[in-house]
Amino acid sequence: MTSTTRKTHTTPGTTVSTHGLLERTVGRITPQDKSLRQQATARIEQLTMPHWALGRLLDLAVDLAGMTRQMHPPVKRKAIVTMAGDHGVAAAGVSKYPQAVTVQMVHNFVHGGAGINAVARCCGARVVVVDMGWRVICPHWANALCTGASPPAPPTWSTARRCHRPRPCKA
Repeated sequence: MTSTTRKTHTTPGTTVSTHGLLERTVGRITPQDKSLRQQATARIEQLTMPHWALGRLLDLAVDLAGMTRQMHPPVKRKAIVTMAGDHGVAAAGVSKYPQAVTVQMVHNFVHGGAGINAVARCCGARVVVVDMGWRVICPHWANALCTGASPPAPPTWSTARRCHRPRPCKA
């Protein structure tokens, strides 16, 4: 395909030209609104918590205010991604909790019974749980993303397998 060839995407009943799509999209991008970034920063600094306690999440809030030019930017498809894994490190005695707690916590995440689920309900977000190496086989829970790194978990970090491409647990 040459640079002068127009590429089209066809869906039933429509044809959309992608020629110049990147140029048009980039042309619509404007600098962030500095005033709204300052307002968002000032608002965050009024909250009762240690300075910038939520780290990058607060940076994102400031960025969104600047990009959308709104103090309360609309966020449509919200998700909280919770990653859980037992990489065999508990066997080394560095974890406060036994390995069995991982499965219990994941069960709570998936079935809506954990603290993060309460936060998600308050802001209308869904919770996605990612298997980062559970010692038990992914039980095909809805809302869980299995990495294929599940059992048996290696005994130490030094022998830990790398996570594989994610695969959905539920078809």
